Amino acid sequence: MADLRELLTSLKTGDLSRLEGQADCAIVSTIHKVKGMEFDDVVIVPSTAPFPFDGKYSLRQQQAEEEVRLWYVAMTRAKSRLAYAWSDRERAWQSGQPWQGTQTEKGKSILTGSLGELFISWAAYKEHNGRVIQDYIFRQVRVGNPVYIRYDGKIFHQKEPIGFLVKEKKLAYIGEAEVVAVYRFAVSPDAPFFKNAPPRYAYDKLTSEVRKQGWHYVVLVAGGQG
Repeated sequence: MADLRELLTSLKTGDLSRLEGQADCAIVSTIHKVKGMEFDDVVIVPSTAPFPFDGKYSLRQQQAEEEVRLWYVAMTRAKSRLAYAWSDRERAWQSGQPWQGTQTEKGKSILTGSLGELFISWAAYKEHNGRVIQDYIFRQVRVGNPVYIRYDGKIFHQKEPIGFLVKEKKLAYIGEAEVVAVYRFAVSPDAPFFKNAPPRYAYDKLTSEVRKQGWHYVVLVAGGQG
């Protein structure tokens, strides 16, 4: 998930250190952020990013060597138990072959839980019954809940609409997904989107509650299909 990666990137080592030693606590981190640390149990999950990550095929060998070093760092963080998943990307850099990433592999369509995949303020407009949707999200929507994306890009939680995909995604994705985050998204009349938005989606078309509090809920979802 792009937003989760951004969050982890912003964390300082001290932020993670404060979590160490807490009972019943799982730490989700990039490999770089836990260099020099040790944990009783470590789980390494496969990456969905393309290889080579910057498209420079001439540097595949160097990047593959860096991937090996990163995996060594990750695996040596474990003091007692280590579990890891080996997927297509790992097989690619092991063999030195390029891989396009989960988003394009074998024609798959995937949602990664990114704000860029959503019409972010869709669920906050008066036209879309935003007051009811915002209250529903607050009371009913939780991380891990299943959702369904309809052919037109509308996202449903049970039978209630809670969001809408951007044009590119709604044409490519139909099917089941799940909630991966519920954000309070800040809005203001000075935001670039509202300055350039068509009249239908002007700032004053948001519900009065959203404009008064300066934020609205937005639900991020993730899922894939073959």
